[in-house]
Amino acid sequence: MNVDLSTLKVLILKKNLLGLCIGDSKDKILEVFGTPIDVVPQRKNNKAIISYGALQFYLLNNHLTGLTFDAQKIHFFEIKMVLYK
Repeated sequence: MNVDLSTLKVLILKKNLLGLCIGDSKDKILEVFGTPIDVVPQRKNNKAIISYGALQFYLLNNHLTGLTFDAQKIHFFEIKMVLYK
């Protein structure tokens, strides 16, 4: 996965990451990103987590509610960050 400044701008301004938006289904995430590294199933009111290493998607009732990106983990996974001024 390549993360560049334009990808981050679209994420921040349009709330869209490679075609994914809040409310999209789990199936759409899997279609865009493929097989995850780890999956934590939903339990009661706790959200399910689909993990791609530094990138994690949070789902409630199989719909995307949020995501996190941990830049400290980029050295452990195939993620390349290219930030240009």
